[in-house]
Amino acid sequence: MGDEEIDEDLEARLKSAPYLVTHKVVHQRISQSPMETRGVVAIGDGAEELTLYITCQSPHVVARWTSLALGLPQTAIRVIAKDVGGGFGLKNHPWKEEVAVILAALNFGRPLKWIEDRYENLVAANQAREAEMVLQVALDADGKLLASHGDYSCNNGAYPQLADCNIAVQMFLWAAYKMPVYGFLTRGWYTNTVGLAAYRGPWAMESLIRETALDVAARRIASIQSRFAAATWSR
Repeated sequence: MGDEEIDEDLEARLKSAPYLVTHKVVHQRISQSPMETRGVVAIGDGAEELTLYITCQSPHVVARWTSLALGLPQTAIRVIAKDVGGGFGLKNHPWKEEVAVILAALNFGRPLKWIEDRYENLVAANQAREAEMVLQVALDADGKLLASHGDYSCNNGAYPQLADCNIAVQMFLWAAYKMPVYGFLTRGWYTNTVGLAAYRGPWAMESLIRETALDVAARRIASIQSRFAAATWSR
């Protein structure tokens, strides 16, 4: 990270600031690990009707997604979601395993069920996070924000829920603060790991790195000012 050039005007603002804090956060990969794993029962009713009992957070999204995938009218698909057992973003829509069961049920013309076991969940279900970010924050002598630059990367894995470079991190980073100038670089990588999925606000890096960076800045400024005051008093 950090090999690409920063905008010249922004770089000048950062370098000329009385205080410049560079802060890095590396967020580990997370497995959603819902209390109850994924599961589906698919029941075909004739050629164009389908009933799904599925652990999901969004029954209407499942119906819509399935209707688009199968070319069936959404009104022909009944989705029943009872006890979800925890979702955290993983159960927003059918994944490849649920889709395979639905297709097999339609092809065989009989109800089929699949219940994910815990081992499958830990090694094959899409996971979250695994991101890192370097944030530069420039402040004036009084601690007022002057400029900032963010450099962000995230691991999409092999088959992500959506290919993502998490632009939301950049959109939300300084939304609650008066930041005069902000620039950023954001990337998403494909790797041979389990695919990326949502997890309880997938842009959470923005709050983590911003607030910890400001804590670092506050402590540094306070320490410098304290030493300066002590030196002045000793004279």
